[in-house]
Amino acid sequence: MPVSSKDSDISAIKGIGEKSAALFHKVGVFSLYDLIRYYPSSYIRYPGLIPAAELGPDMRAAVKMQVLSEAKVMRFNGRVRLTFDAGDETGKARIVFFNAPYLKKSIKPGMEKVFYGPVRTNGSSYEMLQPKMYDEKEYAGMTKGLKPVYPLTKGLTLAAVTKAVGRAFEALPKIQDHISDKDRERLGLGELRESLYQMHFPEDEERYKEARKRIVFDEFYFFLSSVKRMKDEEGVAGNDFPMVEVSEARRLIESLPYRLTASQMSAYEDVIADLGSGHSMNRLVEGDVGSGKTVVAVLAMLTAVKNGHQAALMAPTEVLAQQHMRKISAMLEQYDVNCVLLTGALSEKQKREARQSIA
Repeated sequence: MPVSSKDSDISAIKGIGEKSAALFHKVGVFSLYDLIRYYPSSYIRYPGLIPAAELGPDMRAAVKMQVLSEAKVMRFNGRVRLTFDAGDETGKARIVFFNAPYLKKSIKPGMEKVFYGPVRTNGSSYEMLQPKMYDEKEYAGMTKGLKPVYPLTKGLTLAAVTKAVGRAFEALPKIQDHISDKDRERLGLGELRESLYQMHFPEDEERYKEARKRIVFDEFYFFLSSVKRMKDEEGVAGNDFPMVEVSEARRLIESLPYRLTASQMSAYEDVIADLGSGHSMNRLVEGDVGSGKTVVAVLAMLTAVKNGHQAALMAPTEVLAQQHMRKISAMLEQYDVNCVLLTGALSEKQKREARQSIA
């Protein structure tokens, strides 16, 4: 199947057959567009080589060393442990592999390898556990840039994803940018295709940061555009339950042990204006932790209740829901508002009673 655009099916990529395509489908990748935006979950940063004398506990290090001893295989507690010594002119370390007896045939005294892996102490000496072994030239190439690590599913390997992403970019030499050159320059943003490529195959840390800046900008841009579009569309819909500002809300504001900031008052007044308008409200109140978003929400909820309606506040965790329940119940105690907590941890009987109390 020829590749005609970023919307082409992933099976259009050379080497991806029906079985491979099915594996990509499991992680939500169906088209070339999906694939080039299937960003790595993390990156491996391979460090430069250090001498054996600089090895330390609880570090990941890369050391070029010569194998100094024959590999020994020992079995204990159902596990196979293979060990051998390696070192350079400054020191040495014990290399340890688990459940890899097959390595014994390939480990020969005198051979040189770059060992990369975690280091731990064993008495007065150091051990490298399950290190990766590379030829020096091979490892030198790996220290250039960051190596992507992708979310995987059973049967889908990191190598397969990396190869597929590379071929996707080969198939898409041009990707239309929705931001003009002039605007990109003004905003300090990189070109779209190059930014996408650097997200997958960053040449260095700086190029990765530049690419991520562009991708994050795009995500916010599309999100806010969709919110605006949704607001514009829903704004046309009528509000069947217009509300008026209630005196209880003003009394609550005056009774608070602190004065609302200008931003809080502005947000509250905007919400009240929306609730009383002829259009439905869809509003996002943004602010740092502790900036007073909850107070604005409580004022809106109190307004709804005193207009004869109900209001619900959803929380991401049960602990936070309980905290909100205690705080809001105390705030609204004198306004004859029935506050009820409904969480997944309640028994069926408790849930039924909670629903009945607000019916």
